[in-house]
Amino acid sequence: MNKRLYFLLIVFLGYQSSLLGYSKLVEYSEASDVIEIVEQLSEWHPSLPKDILTFWRTKFGEMSSTDRSYLSTYRDIRKKLVLKNPPESKGDQIFGELSPTYDYFTYSFYSSTSVNQALKKLSKKLPKNDLKELSRFFKHFLPKISQLVSESTAFRQKSKELQERLKKNKASRTLKELERFVAMKSAKIKDIKARLVWWPKTSESKLEVKGKYVLIRHHPLKNFDKLKASEVLGALIDSYLSTLSPNFKNNFTKTFSEKCPGREKEFHDSFVAVYKNIKSDYMADRKSFSLFKTWAENPFVNQYSKLLYVLVEEEEKKKQKMGGSFAHDAATLCSEIHQLAVSPSL
Repeated sequence: MNKRLYFLLIVFLGYQSSLLGYSKLVEYSEASDVIEIVEQLSEWHPSLPKDILTFWRTKFGEMSSTDRSYLSTYRDIRKKLVLKNPPESKGDQIFGELSPTYDYFTYSFYSSTSVNQALKKLSKKLPKNDLKELSRFFKHFLPKISQLVSESTAFRQKSKELQERLKKNKASRTLKELERFVAMKSAKIKDIKARLVWWPKTSESKLEVKGKYVLIRHHPLKNFDKLKASEVLGALIDSYLSTLSPNFKNNFTKTFSEKCPGREKEFHDSFVAVYKNIKSDYMADRKSFSLFKTWAENPFVNQYSKLLYVLVEEEEKKKQKMGGSFAHDAATLCSEIHQLAVSPSL
């Protein structure tokens, strides 16, 4: 095979993979694992879970005076960064609340494979003294942290297992359809990733959206019996929606809220259900697909998601996008269902 034919074959196979939605959504990175443990040990923000800190005290005992000194320094650095670079928005009920602990600091770790790689990224933005303190901090805590994340080698196989389940659920294709409907150049599905991170065996697995990343808090040696592919897909959709531009989100929310105020959360849940439940179900098995199923436990969301699905399908056929007209029409449907809900006799 000559070089030109070989090159064309590689390009074709790459195109086929993209077309079929085989992009890798779930990955493991040690840097993500480590920073999640560190963030929770530091308790620098009240929204951070306590599970790892509780487990740490059980396994290693109470923090020493040296531990507390290093953690205090870490807290000061994190709080200083937030004060210096406050988030542009806290989010809203339509596009989701934004995590107060996600910033370029944590992004540097989520987007890296190792702690050293993350620190190199931070070296471009952090003062040299802060970087030195962080290097000392990780050098002090990594020996104990390594005892936990050594179990995470199992995540490399589990990430493949979960990726396969998402593939069967048509997750990549569903996300691509969402991206086409939103049609925003600054928001790309390819940037949205799920990260498996270490979690105590005694704690229930959890999903958390942090910007472009979905954290799957799960113990490496537990199976995924209770972790549904549809829930992971829903979190990936939430992650993508959170990355849309603040201007777009503000305009959309304003249009919707003028027509159907107080039902913003229901729109969010219904819109996500359209993609994570209805569209993915249709793509997985078109022959047996039926819209007349229960798609959500909440009666309002269940009914609204069916109508939104039809509306989205109509908009896509007309090559329309998720703009002001869609917000207006979606709000009109919402208002009509609301009237039936509060006045069922009408």
